[in-house]
Amino acid sequence: MAEMPDNVFSAFLLLVAAWWQLVVIVVGLVLGYVLLSLALGRGARAAGRRFRRRREATRSAAEFESES
Repeated sequence: MAEMPDNVFSAFLLLVAAWWQLVVIVVGLVLGYVLLSLALGRGARAAGRRFRRRREATRSAAEFESES
């Protein structure tokens, strides 16, 4: 089998390295997006629960005041 010249092999290695960098960047971005959306979703749900509890408490207090 004929040996590849150094410059062709080097170009091939650079191409593989560039593809791996792109794969790592894309995987990192996707993972970051997923983790951030999970964290923000969890925070938004918690804020919604706090809001509903607070609203219910003020309604209960208003009903209690109107009964008195």
